[in-house]
Amino acid sequence: MSELADQDDIKVLTELLKFHLACVSNSGLSEDSFKSAQDSAKEIYEEIKGIYKPWNTVKAKVKTLTEDENTREAWKHFFGYEMGDEEGERKWREELDQATEEYEKKEKEAAQAAIDEEQEVARRRKAVAERRRAANLRQRR
Repeated sequence: MSELADQDDIKVLTELLKFHLACVSNSGLSEDSFKSAQDSAKEIYEEIKGIYKPWNTVKAKVKTLTEDENTREAWKHFFGYEMGDEEGERKWREELDQATEEYEKKEKEAAQAAIDEEQEVARRRKAVAERRRAANLRQRR
């Protein structure tokens, strides 16, 4: 259904474009009338082009520029420096390396603490087992 509507729109817009192009080609137009007809013809052409290639229209290009600007703003917000700023990137990398080292150090300490705790539990179990054996030996005597 949408395809049929697009085809009808193209037919109407094509005829309207032909009319505006005929107006532009009229040498008797005043400068204002010529400019107005020319602008209308450009708008209609963009509309037709938008139906065939929606990614290649002026609106799509403006949207892309806006998205690029949004990307740049998001980049600065999350990374703390402008895209392409080598000094900012160097500082960011240094901070990242420092944060990574701190994280790895904490993880290593936590792992060592877990190992030490397991060793302490094993030592206590062994001590308890030895005391029980010694108590059992005393009872047998």
